[in-house]
Amino acid sequence: MKKIVLLLLFTAVALGCSKDDDNDSEGIKDEVLKGTVQGKPFTFKGGKAFNTTTFDDEPGISLNITNVIADCDDSIFDFELRISAVVPNRVGVFKDINIVDQDGDDIPFNNIDNTVEIIALSATEVKGKMKLNRAASSIAEESVFEGSFILTICE
Repeated sequence: MKKIVLLLLFTAVALGCSKDDDNDSEGIKDEVLKGTVQGKPFTFKGGKAFNTTTFDDEPGISLNITNVIADCDDSIFDFELRISAVVPNRVGVFKDINIVDQDGDDIPFNNIDNTVEIIALSATEVKGKMKLNRAASSIAEESVFEGSFILTICE
């Protein structure tokens, strides 16, 4: 009898934990990505994506998001403010993503273990959502942003 009670208790705890983890991506607003990057106001206006490989050597997509109108003809190094991440090349919720934020030519700041959701993916376009909440520190201004984006996949 004790084993059955312990098994039921363990199952309830495990199910409770998995529900909490699932809320990470469901809590991301489904509106235009906006907030602050390196302490400066940011609203998504453009960017581009590339096919690449992830750090686990699986097919991936490099996301490059900016606050200026930009597309495949523009260099990511010319973006005023930039948010970058590499995600697996498939629809899903990815919870161990390094989101990099950068102000112009300043040193990029790595933000490890963040969630990025890829909602839709085609040969030419990727639609997703992301959220970051990093307080200011002695080495970087705050970056707090949340929302959705659509990027063209460039060759």
